[in-house]
Amino acid sequence: MLLAGDAARIHFASGAQGLNTGIQDAVNPLWKLAAEVNGCARPGLLASYHTERHPVGRRVCTFSQAQVALYHPLDRVGPLRELLGGLLQLEDVSRHMLGLATGVDIHYPMPFAADHSLVGRHIPDATLSDALTVFSMLREGRGVCSISRPMAAFRQARPPGRTAST
Repeated sequence: MLLAGDAARIHFASGAQGLNTGIQDAVNPLWKLAAEVNGCARPGLLASYHTERHPVGRRVCTFSQAQVALYHPLDRVGPLRELLGGLLQLEDVSRHMLGLATGVDIHYPMPFAADHSLVGRHIPDATLSDALTVFSMLREGRGVCSISRPMAAFRQARPPGRTAST
């Protein structure tokens, strides 16, 4: 049985950080489980869940606590709100806060994968053909499997000692 979600965290509901975190908590082990079932997971892949997701949950809780702190009476946090408002005018600060609020800035180091700036990050929208984009494929809310190289190459990339039947 596989349970997923954000039941282990208490966080402020504004901004949907908990929803995004819960979805990502569910998706993280599923692709790993699929790789394991298909015999192409590197050793220890399933065990990487805690290392990858625990810091994300901690970050959501910290961000939520900071949001709640800003709800204190204006006479206590007015200067902090004003300072934060000014900082949010800076593009880098604004981008950082947006990443904290949405979780789309999460990056997993993947030393076993190709060295590319997109590895371990959320997939960007890309045109796949004249009428097809990545986001249009994902719009229906169903899983999408995209293989960019022949299956023979995929099978050859399995960790040593693994076969399709193990």
